[in-house]
Amino acid sequence: GLRGVMTLSPYSGMLFAFDADTTVRFTMADTKIPLDITFYDGTGKPLGTQQMVPCPGTDLTCPAYGPDKAYRYALETEQGKMLAGSLSTCS
Repeated sequence: GLRGVMTLSPYSGMLFAFDADTTVRFTMADTKIPLDITFYDGTGKPLGTQQMVPCPGTDLTCPAYGPDKAYRYALETEQGKMLAGSLSTCS
């Protein structure tokens, strides 16, 4: 993930792509900047966005973030920089 990262360039982020739907949750352990995370279904349709707060603890002691239902993709961006809309391939 973006652990230890101090700044992000505009339009930068990290996409997590899973082979199948998942309910994996994310923590902000050792993450230095606030992030938004948006979860998407297998077609790229957004399921929801959550604001994540940096946490000085570990994966076991920091809050876990995730949607109420299974998702296929998750995109982390600097807080407030998430673009609206669905995921799609470049053409």
